[in-house]
Amino acid sequence: EDTSMTSMSFNVYVGNQTTERKNRVIKMIERYMPDTLGVQEANNSWINALNNALGDTYAYVGIGRNSTSESADGERCAIFYKKDKFNLLDSGTQWLSDTPEQVSKYPDSTYYRIFTYALLERKSDGKQFMHINTHLDNEAPHETKLKQATVITNFIKLYNKDVPIILTGDFNCNVGSLAGKHILLSGFDDSSEIALGSNGSIGGIDIIFTSNGDFTVYETIRDSSQIDGAAPSDHAPVIAKFDFK
Repeated sequence: EDTSMTSMSFNVYVGNQTTERKNRVIKMIERYMPDTLGVQEANNSWINALNNALGDTYAYVGIGRNSTSESADGERCAIFYKKDKFNLLDSGTQWLSDTPEQVSKYPDSTYYRIFTYALLERKSDGKQFMHINTHLDNEAPHETKLKQATVITNFIKLYNKDVPIILTGDFNCNVGSLAGKHILLSGFDDSSEIALGSNGSIGGIDIIFTSNGDFTVYETIRDSSQIDGAAPSDHAPVIAKFDFK
């Protein structure tokens, strides 16, 4: 039996939300139908479009970065997961700041920045893992991005539940940056680096990290292909195929 799973990280781009582009994004997701999907820059318009197209298969968690209200607009780092495959055990959204449970940011961060987490249980065998999805600031100095990444790794320590973790996001920096190195030193691998048959990291700022020693990663790719003659977004999605060790 094939028990492998796939996760996708996809910055869908908050601007230029034409019907045609939304359809291209949805077609790209449908190409892979990942078991979990972390999206960035997904405001309410995007969430509604994705939910309308994919809601029969997926449920999602995650609120906008500008408010603690479930219904308020604002870019989300939402996580979609297959309803028939996983039970949702816990979820939440926190801010990348010194006060992560409040709407807040570091002074050098241009916008409020968040991460969303979902603790999932695979229905077939009861195995649990956490998917964390984030979007670090695009204009902040690398020292601020390091602090934002540290908020996430501190959350993992404080959560104090020994489960495998998939960490996806638009990090606005690569694995060799201060933030990227911190994540690696905090117990994660660049999934594309450790994938079976890998020729090295695929690079870029859209990254799927996996917690050390918890997963066999079969493949991690970036799909830069066009859909219906154009790019779906200004970011190409990254897709990892893996299974529990």
